[in-house]
Amino acid sequence: MRTGILWYAALAAVGAAQGPPTDETQPVFRTRARIVEVTLQATRSDGSAVEDLTPGDLRLFDNNREQAIATFERVRASAVETRRAGQAEPLGRGANRLSILLLDALNTNWSDQIYAHCAAARALGQIPPGERIAIFVLGDDLRLLHDFSSDSASLKALVERFSGAAPRGKLDPVANPLAAEFSYSDLLRSKEPSSGPWAAIQQRQRILETLDALRAIARLVKGVPGQKNLLWLSAAFPLSLGGPGALGAESFHDDASLTTRELNAANVTIYPIDARGLSASSRAYINIGTMEELAEQTGGKAYYNSNDLASLVRSALEDSRKGYVLTYAPSDLQDDGKFHGIRLRAARRGVQLRYRPGYYADAQHATGR
Repeated sequence: MRTGILWYAALAAVGAAQGPPTDETQPVFRTRARIVEVTLQATRSDGSAVEDLTPGDLRLFDNNREQAIATFERVRASAVETRRAGQAEPLGRGANRLSILLLDALNTNWSDQIYAHCAAARALGQIPPGERIAIFVLGDDLRLLHDFSSDSASLKALVERFSGAAPRGKLDPVANPLAAEFSYSDLLRSKEPSSGPWAAIQQRQRILETLDALRAIARLVKGVPGQKNLLWLSAAFPLSLGGPGALGAESFHDDASLTTRELNAANVTIYPIDARGLSASSRAYINIGTMEELAEQTGGKAYYNSNDLASLVRSALEDSRKGYVLTYAPSDLQDDGKFHGIRLRAARRGVQLRYRPGYYADAQHATGR
């Protein structure tokens, strides 16, 4: 995965999104202890969001040991309110809220790409003021199509100009240099055999390259505090190749686990959105299983089985927009590489909480600021 050319531009984009450092945007407290940051969604039994949750409504456990909530933030469409646990007044703007839309051409066929891009453009044209979104595309490599911006017209126009389907040379490389390369890789894949050893090799490569791209995005935004949402518009892939006992059978669940480990370390919640729309095939549901696994392990939600992709994109943004971010300093935490389970209990009846299941306590995958 050739991602090196992205880092300077993309890091600059994150810096621009944060703005110049001020007292208002500094971390709420400073400590040498490890700070764990957790994004959570609170809903009622009917699926509606709970928008008045407070730290007093929650009990937090780290490896079954109760912890004190240090800060608690309610995410809004264009701002974040920060409250010290036990206080009533906001302490400042608090953490950033960033969303990333990943257009996945590596795992999505030609016709589905076109439909998905049109749907994404419609959704981006309706984002509320202050919604900061970046757009990445995944083809032969991972590239930044649009840096973080709240300019819905600019985001929408760029996605409308982008095409993952036209042959090389059919698009203006100056107006849209990424589209031609993306299209070429898709055409190459369309000529590959649909079965046999070559197809399996290609599928394996796509799976590993996609997981590598997700990890690259996690590393990119890891140093940015607050809520980060990754909307992955894709047909996805299976996490197992070959049936039980089949020659060359291979599982990618461990690779997926390593990927969600890095996403969680960066406090990135993944929202997979099935670019295929409605589908009754068994192959479709196998890939949906991958979407659900990645979403569940990061506290996100998978969206599928709908031809209204624009609505699914808006729903994913709406879900992330009404969440909360809390921080805490685990007692007696050691960098031993062990998994720490996170458990939250709601004192209110009928409130359901969704969040990542835990983190690994080591320096490489630290969850602190």
